[in-house]
Amino acid sequence: MNIETIYTERAGLAESPVWDDEAQCFYWIDIPNRRIHRHAMDNAHTLWQLPDDTSNDPGAIALSESSDLVVALRSGIALFDVATPAGDISLTPFITAPYDTNNIRFNDGGVDTQGRFWIGTLFAPKTRAGASLFCLDKGELHAVVGEHAVRHQDWGITTSNGWATTPDGQKMYHSDTQAHAIYRYTYDSSVAAVDGLSNRSVFYQTLNQQASKDADVPYQGRPDGAAVDSAGNYWSAQFEGGQVIQFAPTGEILQRIALPAKCPTMLCFGGSDLKTLIITTTGNRPDEELAQFPANGFILKLRVDVAGLPTRRYRAK
Repeated sequence: MNIETIYTERAGLAESPVWDDEAQCFYWIDIPNRRIHRHAMDNAHTLWQLPDDTSNDPGAIALSESSDLVVALRSGIALFDVATPAGDISLTPFITAPYDTNNIRFNDGGVDTQGRFWIGTLFAPKTRAGASLFCLDKGELHAVVGEHAVRHQDWGITTSNGWATTPDGQKMYHSDTQAHAIYRYTYDSSVAAVDGLSNRSVFYQTLNQQASKDADVPYQGRPDGAAVDSAGNYWSAQFEGGQVIQFAPTGEILQRIALPAKCPTMLCFGGSDLKTLIITTTGNRPDEELAQFPANGFILKLRVDVAGLPTRRYRAK
């Protein structure tokens, strides 16, 4: 496949690409460098710089119906007016983070068919399943899965990733990168988010590095960010696997796409026909890996045969 680079200033940890179908551009964030980026398809680029403080680490973004960005910072959830000129910015959360910000930050998410913004967290010590999956529903934040949840604490998470839903919104995907697992749930979006999930099952499980070594098979990476296309196929970025995997709804692997970056983090579909796959990657990697994978930290794009889903936007009311 012809894989191109859109942005070649190496990011620390590029994440959360979001396509804006109205403006025909996409946004992404660089978590450790605390930046928000925007690219038009003609490569016009805008950069906003957040203050240099860990409280401003951005973990996930989504578009709202007003075309503002909803930004999940370590310190909470804020709105950002994308008409703001490029340069230094400061965001004030309208929801304070409901966790210990010393050990946890928001990480990965997306918008469902009801306009709810689902946002996971990352438990940085990684010593236990201390993360959660939250849902921002009309200005109220609810813990649905994991450490902070009321009903589904037994569905533990250490590093929340890979959130997506099927085109009809009746199934939800979610991965725990640390556990090397992708889960699928039955999702009833007609009820409150805290009541809508059931029937969690393992959709895909990869071997960790030690298990791969013991089995004498190449390490395939672990599931990071993801997206679903218009045919219901689930596309998963495999961190440290140097690939994106396309799964059929049945779980069958349809294809593996090798990348010039070892650590893809997330992807989205863009372009006027939604057939451009846009992939973010990690640049904060060892020197020997950067020499072997020179596109680490760059934004990649390639053309695919099946279109993605139209942009879903967060509904504040």
